[in-house]
Amino acid sequence: MHNQRLQTPRVPPVQKVVEALEKRYGGKIVYNRPVNIAATIENHRPISAVIGDFTSGLMGTMTMSTRLKELVIMRMGWDCECVYEFSQHRMRAEIEGITDQEIIDVTRPLSEGTWSELERIVLQMVDDIYVDDMISDETWMEMSGHLSLEESMEYLMLALMYRFVCGFLNTCGVQPEEGAPGWPQPVPG
Repeated sequence: MHNQRLQTPRVPPVQKVVEALEKRYGGKIVYNRPVNIAATIENHRPISAVIGDFTSGLMGTMTMSTRLKELVIMRMGWDCECVYEFSQHRMRAEIEGITDQEIIDVTRPLSEGTWSELERIVLQMVDDIYVDDMISDETWMEMSGHLSLEESMEYLMLALMYRFVCGFLNTCGVQPEEGAPGWPQPVPG
């Protein structure tokens, strides 16, 4: 059971950071610019610096496909009911060619999607981490059949990092930028 998600920020974005980013982006903040997270974490500059170093360092070392990375992040965003993170990565997923139906499927039981075997296993890993903060023996064995130990560790760290990010976003009440797509709606058909 989840706590009710905040509709207004508990920790407000630092306004001078918002203004600086607006200036950098050439005007009003729009949905495809993740300003609110940066401006919120800037309330504690030392933490902001450490988190920035950690995330850029971790993301810079990963060799996984962008497609699978975006699916992992969206699934964790969905599991954590973090519309901010889901929306930001939904936009990136669309750029990577992930279809509207696949974006919907990432919010459904895994058996309802048309995932490749590797995608299904990695998405199950996300669910395992979300539910129990540990990958089950069964999922780990399946991962071992498809991924090297280093690859498995990358997916584990990606899922854990975004679990952490979603917790920050939800707790602080970071709101999506204006025009962000939010949760997917069923594809008409």
